[in-house]
Amino acid sequence: MLATGGFSQSPEMIDEYGPTASGQFCYAASGNVGDGLRMAKEAGADIVAKDGVIGFRGVSPDRSYRASLGVLVFYPNLYVDEKGERFMNEANYYALMYEDMVENESDEFYSIFSGEVPAEALEEGVEDGCVVKADTFEELAEAMGVPADNFLASVERFNELAESGEDEDYGNPVIATIEEGELYALTVLPATLGSFGGARVNLQGEVMDTDGNPIQGLYAAGEVANGQLYKSVYPASGTFITAVFVLARDAGKEAAMSIGE
Repeated sequence: MLATGGFSQSPEMIDEYGPTASGQFCYAASGNVGDGLRMAKEAGADIVAKDGVIGFRGVSPDRSYRASLGVLVFYPNLYVDEKGERFMNEANYYALMYEDMVENESDEFYSIFSGEVPAEALEEGVEDGCVVKADTFEELAEAMGVPADNFLASVERFNELAESGEDEDYGNPVIATIEEGELYALTVLPATLGSFGGARVNLQGEVMDTDGNPIQGLYAAGEVANGQLYKSVYPASGTFITAVFVLARDAGKEAAMSIGE
């Protein structure tokens, strides 16, 4: 019975089965290195993978998204890419924001803070080098290393939409203006929470071979067998929990019954 989790902490397997996330860091457990997937493949299993991951975002691999600075990536502030341009709805579902970041292809992104901000956490980021600080938009653009003209245009448009009360460009429902005085830019990177892809199974949890036949005595459930459940984008937070409970229970029953056969 394989229930070993995914492969999101294996750079080699990400390159093979989820290249969208190649080079990105992951918040999943360190043991998610694809051991069960390798065992299934060695046993002749058909592997289903569609270059999908549970996409997320964060500040750095050594900084939890639950920490004071890591939490700030969830603020629906103006996000700009390395060109200084706005490119997405900053209040969107995290997996869709991840897709926008990947499609943008920038190496880094920036979340802009002004006005009433969590200064203590941001000042900590300034010391660590993942946040830059300035008093004017021009100075902040220079500190970020983005084209000033693009950034100023992005801020102007963002404020215009905020004042109108409707984000006609991307639909951010909680948009607010950005004011000069004390400005911060937090570096944000695409990251993952888990992987899609694994051994093909039937509804009994039996692992299928490449000819579509059950491999006798081999069962799988959980992230090691989730390749058939998703295409490439995680549809909603927590959806996989139900699948784990239901399919693992059925696979366990089948495996137990097979012992006496």
